[in-house]
Amino acid sequence: MVKKAQAALEFLMTYGWAFMVILVMIGALAYFGVLNPREFLPEKCLFGAPLGTCEEFSAGTPLDHVIVWKLRNSFGRTVTITDIQFPSVKGYSGADCSVMNCSLWPQGSPPPPFTDCPAPAYTWADSALINFMFFCGSIGGPGLDPILNSGDFVTIHADIKYHTGNPSFVKQVSGEIQVKVP
Repeated sequence: MVKKAQAALEFLMTYGWAFMVILVMIGALAYFGVLNPREFLPEKCLFGAPLGTCEEFSAGTPLDHVIVWKLRNSFGRTVTITDIQFPSVKGYSGADCSVMNCSLWPQGSPPPPFTDCPAPAYTWADSALINFMFFCGSIGGPGLDPILNSGDFVTIHADIKYHTGNPSFVKQVSGEIQVKVP
């Protein structure tokens, strides 16, 4: 009976130390960011049908707080965008936007100044490409009080309301942009 207990204790001590070494190594890798799952998240830009495709998207530098994306009208006809709202904007550093401004303009034109979201009505021609620019900052304004940190992933949930000719029939399409700040 004593030999069985001794064998069991030796087994636990031998493999227990090995298990502890493995746990310490995993803890060290996690501490130094090697096992950080945020490093493996893909950038994405997804909007529901029938809005269309997200042609390009990117985040600016941490000092300009700007996220830009381009959408193509795949409705098959001209639509009027009546409202753009951002119900959720989160950076993985834990910061939320306290000031949100946006602008949209046709491809090939210079960007207009930012306006408070929601943006004013905008007529979007069939198959046309438009640029959306979103400002995410704090009370200090652009260049002050950085919210976006280099390496952060920012996730923006956007709701775009539109109609196809009759303002009485407004529809909504939702989307998500997830982008890494350079």
